[in-house]
Amino acid sequence: MKLVSERSETVIAQEAAATSVASAVRELTANLILVSRGAGKARDVGGQALALIESFQEYHDAFGRLPGQELTEFLDHDRLWGDVDWSRFDDDYADRHFATIKMVRGALQMTASSLQGQRSDYLAGERELHDGSRARQDTLARAEVSPGKASRWSLGRTAK
Repeated sequence: MKLVSERSETVIAQEAAATSVASAVRELTANLILVSRGAGKARDVGGQALALIESFQEYHDAFGRLPGQELTEFLDHDRLWGDVDWSRFDDDYADRHFATIKMVRGALQMTASSLQGQRSDYLAGERELHDGSRARQDTLARAEVSPGKASRWSLGRTAK
């Protein structure tokens, strides 16, 4: 008996290739970020770069082109949160979360700009980092002024 899949071999190959590129680009990027801050595994960069090139070839074979905008999706750090039901958190938690994301984005901009010697972009990243920090401090201050609200670390549970 022969099983017939609803998905074609082409679609299966494309999904595998996209997964391979996503994994390779995340692994190399994460390690490069860690290496740039004095951690990470510098000795693994070459192998990770080769794995990325191989995954690009697999992607090209499956799609007939190299990945483009998909790389942005593969590196989107917000994907960790997925579809969060923000209603389960206290009122200020989402504001703190998004302020933290702004800080992270600013720090990443600073790192990339520093590596590329781009002073004006570095300063823009620094501004974004500080804007995020101020926004986070503002939400923490609001939480302290409103004692009836959930505590700042409660994730939606009411303060005692």
